[in-house]
Amino acid sequence: METTRIPLTLNREEREVEASLFVGAQDTYLIVYGIALRTTQGQKTHSGHLWLKAQAPGHRYSTRDITDIGYSGMRGNGHGMRSQFRYIGFFPAD
Repeated sequence: METTRIPLTLNREEREVEASLFVGAQDTYLIVYGIALRTTQGQKTHSGHLWLKAQAPGHRYSTRDITDIGYSGMRGNGHGMRSQFRYIGFFPAD
């Protein structure tokens, strides 16, 4: 899968992240892995990934561009909408 680097802002923190390019039947998406997620119900932080609709080069991505959120560890694996998560952010930098 082809990858690219994009600027992504989550919780007022901007980072340049690696995103995988996915070409669908009608749209092109970017998938960003290694995102910290917390549901509206839980206290634990889990690892997940974001699906972003691809925009023109130079676009600064944010939570407004999220089309789907995938996660693991929250009673299994799955996906959800932005409204199901109270925290969507980056894990601490090393």
